[in-house]
Order: sequence, then structure tokens, then C-alpha cells
Amino acid sequence: MPWGDKTINWKIAGAAGLGIKSTGEVMAKALSRSGLHINGYTEYPSLIRGGHNTYQVLASEKQVSNPRWNLDILVALNEEGVVLHEDEIDERTKIVVDESVKIEGNKGKLIQVPLLEKAKELGNPIVQNVIALGVSAALIGVEISIFEELIEEEFGKKKELLEINKKALKVGWELAGEERQVDLRKRADKPRMVMSGSEAVAMGAMAAGVQLYCAYPMTPATPVMHFLAKHQDKYDLVVRQTEDEIAAVNMAIGASFAGVKAMTGTSGGGFALMQEGISLAGMLELPLVVMLAMRPGPATGLPTWSSQTDLRFAIHAGHGEFAKIVLAPGDPVEAYELSYKAFELAQKYQTVVILLTDKLLAESHYSVELLEEKPVVEVSNVTDKPKKPEEEMFHRYQPSANGVSERTLPGLANGYYVANSDEHGPEGLVDESAEMREVMVRRRMLKLRSIESDMALPVIYGSEETKLSLVGFGSVKGVALEVIKELDDVNYIHFNHVWPMPSKAREVLEGRKLVFLENNMTGQLEGLVREYLGLGGISNIRKDDGRPFYVDEVVNLVKRII
Repeated sequence: MPWGDKTINWKIAGAAGLGIKSTGEVMAKALSRSGLHINGYTEYPSLIRGGHNTYQVLASEKQVSNPRWNLDILVALNEEGVVLHEDEIDERTKIVVDESVKIEGNKGKLIQVPLLEKAKELGNPIVQNVIALGVSAALIGVEISIFEELIEEEFGKKKELLEINKKALKVGWELAGEERQVDLRKRADKPRMVMSGSEAVAMGAMAAGVQLYCAYPMTPATPVMHFLAKHQDKYDLVVRQTEDEIAAVNMAIGASFAGVKAMTGTSGGGFALMQEGISLAGMLELPLVVMLAMRPGPATGLPTWSSQTDLRFAIHAGHGEFAKIVLAPGDPVEAYELSYKAFELAQKYQTVVILLTDKLLAESHYSVELLEEKPVVEVSNVTDKPKKPEEEMFHRYQPSANGVSERTLPGLANGYYVANSDEHGPEGLVDESAEMREVMVRRRMLKLRSIESDMALPVIYGSEETKLSLVGFGSVKGVALEVIKELDDVNYIHFNHVWPMPSKAREVLEGRKLVFLENNMTGQLEGLVREYLGLGGISNIRKDDGRPFYVDEVVNLVKRII
């Protein structure tokens, strides 16, 4: 296939248990190793077993960052795999299905091959997914050796599985027949990494020197725990699965009190359970990093789908008023950078930093260049000097110019104080007087002014001079960057430091025709901009059906506004 500016949009669909996701990930890695940029997106229902699963890969010579709608190749491992995706098929789409599947009146070009029969001949019906992968490799025009290399990496220690999968791949390649591309892409000299948002968050935490990650499994936050657990033996890191989210947040707080760089992660309902703990961290003024991977609510909602409905929830997390920080990465590079920065800010300001992701970012895969190596974040604002002679106890909460006071760690002689959830004086002893309450509230809130100086301004992507600016936060960055490639007079303004809202962001937004793009129905970022910057948009594009924005969808909506 002569690529140039072209893209290939490939999807595999079928029942759970047929290796849909693993097949998709192999395709994503193979296309990346052939030198292409990729974006991989998966969908699956909230079921232990069964249901309809998909994995979609968009690949191009140019950067791609969000799934597109119309497919070039659809691999359907059952009839449902075609029927449920009819809207994504046009006359160009090649549809790879088993010869037993009966499809009538479809717009695409049907390529029927004996997937199941050949898999049974190889002795394992499950490998029909690998046969389909071989057919796809031939249709796309990527050298089969790249796929063989990936299969060897997966099954290298299991010789029997390795052999059957390599045979299945070659069978699929041959089944493509005349549809095979002649001009094949070979392995690139410097292939990019393929990384999910969750892996990037975990790597950013590891770069910062996270020492404890504790969590209770909850989609879509769990992959971070899986990644860290897999690597904990190689690093100075402990990963613990707790009995619930209440235990997780309090374990992290206790570890932070002892001088450990601690992190926890969860999603909607789990974050709700953490609220009292987050408030406790605010009162004790302890560093704490919390990853909140958003999913559609309320209640259980759509556990395996995506939304941006918890921005306000994160900003107002924990009862009472105290300084906290909310960061919202839009791609894996930002996820890595901001996960690292979360630890820096938590230590610097002795406060809670919430890292907002969502299912789209957390579980999608992206082409990523080598990430920048960083120095380990130090535990800061800690003194080894004991109390002054005239003091009975160490004055942990001594008023300071920026609201941040030095703390001691357990074990320091004459460095003891009370870590107290009640309102307290400098040494942590309970003090309910109005005078002390005012002193402590003002002292804690002083941090916000200093924190704002560390909040990066929103970034403009595209031309500075345009008729219209899309504005968004977090994962909508991907679709927005694709949209501005299609529309000449539109740029994108991206917030990834969302709280405290930097006041100078007004200078970036002022005088522009703003259209807020959000995966929620209440326009939460737009509301913050109106409330804190005094600016509003001329329009907005909102969606909350659990699915991401697609490029063509947003392009058409923006054209109506223009």
C-alpha cells in the first residue's frame, strides 16, 4: 500500500474469549514497528464473561490521536461483528469473515475465508483470531516477520503455543490470496513505543520514585496497579490491593505521614468512598497523589466506558475547604509528565494532587517516542531539627508566608506533634477557638496562591489567528488535534492544569470565539471558565453516551457553528 498521507482504519470484532483485545494489541504494535503512528481503542461490556468486544487501530505516516468512524478493514469473528458495525462500513471497507457467516446487502467488499475450519485443522479453534491477523497483515501490506516477532515475544517460552500461532499467522497470510499487497512495509529502524495512558501514569509515578501504591480494583483504574505490581520487584516499590477504597486512601495517608511517597487510584464509586480520607489529608497537610480514572455515572453507570463527568467532583473532593490540585493529561506523554509532576507538587505543597484520566486515555494505546528520564522526586519540607527549647512540642503547623510549614517524620527525638483531624494549633493539639480557626484556615488557603504559580497555562494547538477555538481538557485533546487538521480556521486550546484555575488563562482565551468540547452534559470546564475567568463560549459540543468523540462527528458539528 503506498501510504503518503493515507491512513488505515482496522477493527476486529467478536465475542469475548476469542482474543479480540490481544489480537488488536499485536496489530497496533506491528504497525508501530513498521514505522507508522498508531492509535488503538478498545470497547467491551461490563461482563465477567461473554458480550461483544472490539479493538480498533488507526495507523498513519502522520501522528494520529483518536479513533475514526469509517473503517478500511473490518475483521468480524461472528455475524454480530458485522451487524453491529454496519454504520462504520462503506463501499471501500474490506470485511474479513468466516465462510460460514451469512451477510446480505452489505455495502463493503466481503472477503470470506475458512477461519474456523483452518483453526480446527491446526488443532485449536481459538487461533482463528491469529489466522484473521495473518489475513489482515496481507491486506494492509506489512511484512509478516514483524507479526512473527511479536508472537515469539508473547509465546517464546511456550513452544507448542508458539508453533501453532506462527502456523496460524502464515495460513491467514496465504488465505488473503490476490488481495495481498505487493509493496510490504518492513521493520522500522527506530520503532516507537506503544503505550497506554495507564502505563504512562504508572511510569511517571515510577520516575518520581513512588514507594507505595495501594488500591482496590476498579475499572478503568486497575491497569495502573497491574503495571506497578508487575515491576515492583525491580524497584523500591510496594503494591498492595486493599479490602476497599477507604482502606486504600488511609493506608496511603499513613505511609505519607511516615515519609513515604504514596499513591492510590480508583474510579467513580471508589473515589466517593475516599472523600473522608482526602479531607483528612487536607487537614493533616500530607502529600498524597490520587488517580481518578473517570467513567460514566451516576452509581455503577457504565463501568467499561468513558466520560469526563467528574471534573467538578475532583475539584471539590473532600468536605471542607482546603488547597488541592487537579491535573488532567490528554495523552500518554502528558500522563507521564503530569504523574511525575503530581508527586513534585504534593511534596512541595503538602497537599492532595488528583490526576484525572478516563477510560479512553487509560486503556487506549498510542505511538510514543522515548520518554524523558527524570530525577527521583525528593521528600521535601521535612526537617531533622527537633523542637525549640522553649516549645513543649514541635510546631508542625507554624504559620508561614506561603502556608507550607516544615514537618518532622516519626522517630525524631523531640520532633513529635499531633497529626490531628480536629482543628488544631501549631503543635496539632485541639483548639476550637475562633481566633485559632481563622489563623489555620487562612494559613491552609495561602497555599492556593503559591500553587497557582506552578499551574501551566492552557496550550494553543494550531494557528494563533483563527475564526474559532475549540477548548477542552484531558482526553478530548486527541479528537481536537485531529479536527484541526481537517478545518483551516480552527485551533484547539488545551487545559491540563485545571485546578486551581490559573487566572492568567484569561489572557489566552480572551477575544476568541470559544467552543467548549467536553464528554459530559453540564459543561464542567466551561462552567469553571465562566466562574473563575469571567469568560463564556459562543457554543459548546457535549456528549455523554460512554463513547468517545469521533473526528467526523466533531468536524460536522463545528462546520455548523462556523
